[in-house]
Amino acid sequence: MQNNDLHTNTREEFIRLAQRMAERDKTALEEFYIIYGKMIYSFARAVCHVREDADEIVNDVLVKVWNSSIDLCRIKKPIAWLYTITSNIAKNRLKKRKSLPIPENVFVLESGYRAVEDNDVFYRLIADLQEKERQVMIYKFVADMTFNEIAEIINKPLSSVTSLYYRALDKIKSKVKK
Repeated sequence: MQNNDLHTNTREEFIRLAQRMAERDKTALEEFYIIYGKMIYSFARAVCHVREDADEIVNDVLVKVWNSSIDLCRIKKPIAWLYTITSNIAKNRLKKRKSLPIPENVFVLESGYRAVEDNDVFYRLIADLQEKERQVMIYKFVADMTFNEIAEIINKPLSSVTSLYYRALDKIKSKVKK
């Protein structure tokens, strides 16, 4: 299963992998990484803005998933849980460093928001957004989710999700114009 198929993965798939990890099946952790690694990385990048930190945060999240695998079977919204765990680990890492780094190499996007998971510009543009706005932008552009899928994951009405999305876009547009 490929990373870009993340939004098609169901809660049942997440639970199936969690059960296998609880049985200490290391191939389940590898499959988990293949399916969710890109999403976790993007969440981490959105908070910490630095590739090297994001890579380490992904590892920390995977350790947390492995160690919590027995309890993961009860999670109703796995993507939201992954976002929260990744965000908390990233914020704790930043608190330890006492600074929020800004990417050094910024370049212009040539083709919209394609391949944003490794694009410093994307993370710089969403850095100043409110957390829910950042979350919606990551789900939309990194996971390629629909507004309905995002609404279900973050437990908000569709109208709220679209409002968050367009408000975030307006903020990004005004930031780019400066």
